Amino acid sequence: FCVTSGHSEEAWDYFGQMHSKKMSPDLYTFSTLVKGIKANAIASREKGSAYDDKTVKKADSKLNMIFEVVEEYLKQGTGDVDEILFNSLIDAAVYYNDIDKINLGLKLMAECDIPLSEVTYSLLIRAYSQNNMADKALRVFEDMKENHVTPNAITYGCLLNACIEGEQYSKAQEFYYEMIEQNIPMNIIICTTLLKGYWKQKDFSKVWNMYHTCVIKREVTPNTVFYNELLSALVKCQRHDLLETVYGQLEKEKLLPDGTGVHPDLGTFSILIKGFCSVNNTDSALKTYEESKTYRCTIEEPTFNVLLHTLLLKPDYKKCVEIYKEMVGMNVSPTKYTYSIMSKVYSLMGDIGKALEFVKEISVTGVKHGVVLYTSLIQVLVKGKKIDQAIGLFEQFLEQEGEQCDRVILNTITNGCIFAGKLEKACQFLHYSMRKKIVLHVNVYGNVLKNIFTSRSMPKL
Repeated sequence: FCVTSGHSEEAWDYFGQMHSKKMSPDLYTFSTLVKGIKANAIASREKGSAYDDKTVKKADSKLNMIFEVVEEYLKQGTGDVDEILFNSLIDAAVYYNDIDKINLGLKLMAECDIPLSEVTYSLLIRAYSQNNMADKALRVFEDMKENHVTPNAITYGCLLNACIEGEQYSKAQEFYYEMIEQNIPMNIIICTTLLKGYWKQKDFSKVWNMYHTCVIKREVTPNTVFYNELLSALVKCQRHDLLETVYGQLEKEKLLPDGTGVHPDLGTFSILIKGFCSVNNTDSALKTYEESKTYRCTIEEPTFNVLLHTLLLKPDYKKCVEIYKEMVGMNVSPTKYTYSIMSKVYSLMGDIGKALEFVKEISVTGVKHGVVLYTSLIQVLVKGKKIDQAIGLFEQFLEQEGEQCDRVILNTITNGCIFAGKLEKACQFLHYSMRKKIVLHVNVYGNVLKNIFTSRSMPKL
């Protein structure tokens, strides 16, 4: 009940009580717990946190515990074991990408004289494919044939993915034809895998043929994952003009009353927003962002950053500020990159105080600000006749990130000093540029010389 209702942590509490009371678990107990581990993995991936440290450590402890208990159970020899138990263990390990646990599962199977089935082989091929070990996946397939185990659609799907991830496209094509010869029916997983292979090869015609096969002709019913892969394929093939067409088809799909079925998800909106932003189509990107809110999908920080950066370049500073405030209001945590974008936005808006607030936020992270950010801030300070602050900021830049110094920032600060009457400072920065062999704009040299000749005292160089 705990696992099926989404409370797998409580299931582990009950299992701990069983263990403390020396109640012997059975195959059903193990299978249920493994389902819980896998359910957590799936939920983590949907939230985009499958591989964060906290999730991985928690998963490791659960996987370790279940394997230890199963080993103890096998040593006692108190009950029968079957292939289903070991496949469940290996399946969970595959979801968390734990090769060591996969190998341990195989070892325990061998010790119990349980032969590998097509399910086990498929899991192994999948494990190697997601680790870019195409050669190992192919060896497993050869072992499968040698042991007279018949591959099924799942096996071929995993095999195709292994070849595509390993960029062995001709080999993938061979397996695809082999699958057809054996009359193994196509399913949406295989179609999605083939789609990935087509866009990796930038073969738009095959991508669009797959769209017609699944979406228009309905030879294989598409799901959300297929649509997301199709949208990614269009972006990779530089066919941004078709994104709205495909999204329109996705919106026409059946959405069941309980919220399940084929419908746009977080991945859909992230792909679309990034795709539109990559060609500076801010109108479509903003429209998609608003659409994501109607589906109650909170886009993640990397997508927000892409949108903010595109609006900065447009430029639409007012919209940048609005989107940033919404981001914070949705409890999406800004990063150093977000702060960097917003500091540039406010500096270009002339609000140097607000810009410097974001600079402080970046400083807390211990990350370098970069010459572009410093340049934009200094430009605003010079324009606002706050030359002492500009000089202080430039000297801070030289101290912390002097290796990034370029002619643009030196032109900005040197000219700023000249027009503010800080001739000696201007000469100091000019001298610095000469030592570093950075050639400034000819007007900067002209302005310095003009001010030297018209001044009453010669500044020290």
